[in-house]
Amino acid sequence: MNAVPTTESSGDARHQIDLTVKDERWLAVGSLLATLQDVAVRALQVAGEPRGRGFEVSIALVSDEEMVRLNRTYRNIEGPTNVLSFAQTPLPEQPPGARRALGDVVLARETIAGEAQAQGKPVRDHAAHMVAHGILHLLDYDHRTAGEENEMRGLERQILAALGIPDPYDAILRADTDEP
Repeated sequence: MNAVPTTESSGDARHQIDLTVKDERWLAVGSLLATLQDVAVRALQVAGEPRGRGFEVSIALVSDEEMVRLNRTYRNIEGPTNVLSFAQTPLPEQPPGARRALGDVVLARETIAGEAQAQGKPVRDHAAHMVAHGILHLLDYDHRTAGEENEMRGLERQILAALGIPDPYDAILRADTDEP
């Protein structure tokens, strides 16, 4: 697709969200852009504000082809993944009260659409979950241990529930236990 990327910015008084659509097929998902911006702000409010400052986050909606390139270049892994987070290296000094550039979250269209279908949930909801997940990674949350995973999943559930999005892990459990 050779279209010029669509970029939108929004946020609240403390946080700035820049959203770039690099694959126009994302635009077919109803209310997606507003939902992703709302989820990003909510994630920063829930997990970021206790850290005492506002944040700037960029979200890019790309094709699997672009995600394959990113995954190969930055992780030395072949193939697409649903979400990548790229943390911004902190600036040495920032004025008091200035927003901190947190980093970038990138979503892969075909992978997310396929996962959503397999889990029986709307693409919009799964993309929202991946944005929350990616932003939590930017805020130094991880899931390498059971304790970290439980904490991260709890925050994801809280963020999504505040916006009326069902528990994403319920759908995953149902998809994993469905008989063919």
